[in-house]
Amino acid sequence: MTSTKGNKPNNNDNELIRYFKERGIVFACIVIDCFFIAIWVLAVWVTDKYVITPLALKGVDKLALDIFQWVSGIATLLTLLAYTVKDLYVVFVKIRDEINDNGKRIP
Repeated sequence: MTSTKGNKPNNNDNELIRYFKERGIVFACIVIDCFFIAIWVLAVWVTDKYVITPLALKGVDKLALDIFQWVSGIATLLTLLAYTVKDLYVVFVKIRDEINDNGKRIP
């Protein structure tokens, strides 16, 4: 896909490279976000199964631990979800802008 004038790439090649570079970065961000969410779920499950359940806490101790688990879990998950939503929003905006730009080019 190079031009006939030497080895210099044409505009279509540059646009294609830029397109895949942008998409690759956004895709990598979304994969990383999903990876961290999976790690979070695994950490919560392992902690519950192998640390909390064997302790067999009762009364105020169990209540304090439950409250701590919920607060720290929600705070962590909200942070991860915020990054995921931001990355998906970036994808949505780029797609919308491309659709609008292509619509302007069509007579």
